[in-house]
Amino acid sequence: MSKFILFLENQEPINNPTVENIQSALDKLDGEKYTMMELTNVNNGTLMAIGGNGGKIMVTYIPDNFDDKSPSLRDTKLRNTGDCSLTFEGETMEYPGEFCIAKDLAVKAFNSFLISGKLDKELDWAEA
Repeated sequence: MSKFILFLENQEPINNPTVENIQSALDKLDGEKYTMMELTNVNNGTLMAIGGNGGKIMVTYIPDNFDDKSPSLRDTKLRNTGDCSLTFEGETMEYPGEFCIAKDLAVKAFNSFLISGKLDKELDWAEA
């Protein structure tokens, strides 16, 4: 069984989090006080969410081997919608709109990662 740790800005880490812990952490992302959360699968990478501005967040997988690619979750229905602004640790940056996803899609990605220890192949992952 994989060991997971949930990190949310300004909070104590949670060992072996539940889907409820993940939902709560994602719900706190607001683009101001809370702008980043991570779910680390110890020895198998990290799924990170940033932002929260306007209910939009960006989800990126960070492999343990930094030579591997770091794909981000995208919603292709948002392609060609222009850039969106997301705040991460006090700095606001522009990202392609298709990577600024709704929280419900992020919840699906994080819950799948928690259950399987891998990225959900049914979701659309690409380099941002």
